Amino acid sequence: MLLTGCASAPAASGTSAGGAEGEPVTIRFMWWGSQTRHDQTIQMIEMFMEQNPDIIVEYEYGGFDTYWDKITSMMAAGDAPDVFQNSVAYILSHAENDQLLDLNLYIESGVIDLSKWDDVSKTLGAIDGKTYGLTMGNSAQCMLYDPAVFEQAGLDKPTMDWTWDDYHTALKQIQEKTGMYGDSCYPASLIEGYVMKLRQNGIRACSQRTARRLLMVRRGGFRFPGIAESAFCIEGMYAEIIADGCHLPPEILRMVWRLLGPEHVILTCDAIRCAGTDVTESIIGSVENGMPIIIEDEVAKIPDRSAFAGSVATAQRLVRVMYQKANVPLEDCVRMYTLTPAQLIGMDGCKGSLEIGKDADLVCFNGNIEVQGVLTAGYRSGVFAEKN
Repeated sequence: MLLTGCASAPAASGTSAGGAEGEPVTIRFMWWGSQTRHDQTIQMIEMFMEQNPDIIVEYEYGGFDTYWDKITSMMAAGDAPDVFQNSVAYILSHAENDQLLDLNLYIESGVIDLSKWDDVSKTLGAIDGKTYGLTMGNSAQCMLYDPAVFEQAGLDKPTMDWTWDDYHTALKQIQEKTGMYGDSCYPASLIEGYVMKLRQNGIRACSQRTARRLLMVRRGGFRFPGIAESAFCIEGMYAEIIADGCHLPPEILRMVWRLLGPEHVILTCDAIRCAGTDVTESIIGSVENGMPIIIEDEVAKIPDRSAFAGSVATAQRLVRVMYQKANVPLEDCVRMYTLTPAQLIGMDGCKGSLEIGKDADLVCFNGNIEVQGVLTAGYRSGVFAEKN
């Protein structure tokens, strides 16, 4: 996590509120987090204002799920806060768009004192020799495991020389022996775990700060693969795609299918609460404190329409887009939403295809890929309910 200063905010120059000689200066501060972080941050702000009575801090905070859309909207409107909590996932794009203030002038003049900081911490928010953010703290990532579950699955305890193959084998055996999922997310649950795997496979995809660059990047004239190209270099890599025709155009959907094949592509809705309805307005995040959004062009957008706010796609739409717009064979389209995800999570022994011994989960759709009936676990609807 980083704290960054916005280059476009008027308050950064001390002129937004008062600013005349002898008058207090107002700065705006914004962050995300839990209630505990909110309470502690507010306490620190109050302590800061007690020690600096000539500075008034106006603050705003909220949950992570709506934070980045709000920051994006504020930046587009030229109304971003003077100081805000940022992330290594976004700081590069903000800096490249001249939306952040270079802090080197304040560091070199001593206004910002980093004399007790270690060299690594000083550079976490640095890009091309300019400092765009200062870390709020450092932490180490680790993986936790349940010894009782490993014993129940007949597995030895993890060791320091574990490989990715060992990890995946253990997850599958846990599912087969206990019926529970071996893990709930990719290691670290964030892009860092993915970047770590790329590097361990000898792929120089990107540095930590450029981890969310999708396509090829240049450094000193040389080209390096971005996340998208790097994914295709790993044998056995799976790709989840929101195949609604909005988040990715049909041409890209077809390209992913051709490069990875239906055995390694998974269609995902990633839908928000208003999916499958005909509403034109909704909320993302909590109902009480979430951000209003609009639904048009078959996708959710933030109010100023500058970015998507989420997917409203249903399963039948994903299959329909892949078949009708991306020109992928129907058999492959269905497989990417059924058998392939079942194989990835180790459930293909009972789910994902129509075979003897597997659960009889059936979905019937018409020629336009519109669901006409469902049969699952004894429940019947549509055309299945009409027949004996």
